[in-house]
Amino acid sequence: MREMTTNQFRKMALEIPTAVEQSHMRHPDFRVGGKIFGSLGVPDKNWGMVKLTPEQQRAFIQKAREVFKPCSGAWGRQGYTNVYLPSAKMGIVRAALDAAAKNVANRKKKKTPNVERPTSNDSERGCRQPLQGALKKGVLESRLKWAGIRFADSKSGTHLELRGAMDFHVELAALCQ
Repeated sequence: MREMTTNQFRKMALEIPTAVEQSHMRHPDFRVGGKIFGSLGVPDKNWGMVKLTPEQQRAFIQKAREVFKPCSGAWGRQGYTNVYLPSAKMGIVRAALDAAAKNVANRKKKKTPNVERPTSNDSERGCRQPLQGALKKGVLESRLKWAGIRFADSKSGTHLELRGAMDFHVELAALCQ
């Protein structure tokens, strides 16, 4: 079997209608409607990536364990799947790229019902309305946990101290969209 090259992966990705190549984090990616469905070069030149659903990911891994593996961490749990090009066959990679492109093309914009949207006047002035309590403390905490951000609740309950690469305080009443 002949090794799949990055150029073959690129050609297949760009054969998808409306697909374009751009760059993100110093490696090429492939997009439909501005959304990434695949990329090349991570963790190194032997690898590609496709954005599958977790169910699709399991099916592709089951079909070709030597080719597909979940990306690390939360990305992998969401369906992001590494493709080992030296072991890959054209047909299965084409199927994975097609599935990934359909996934991002069909994904609807998520709405967050508990966040107030700025009015056209606010947008024109470049400011946004504060949430005014619309985002409950528990909702914020669960979103921060989901995003993997560590935090410590202060005793007053009106501030959250986020700890990570930077230390800063968030006043719930002052949060903007």
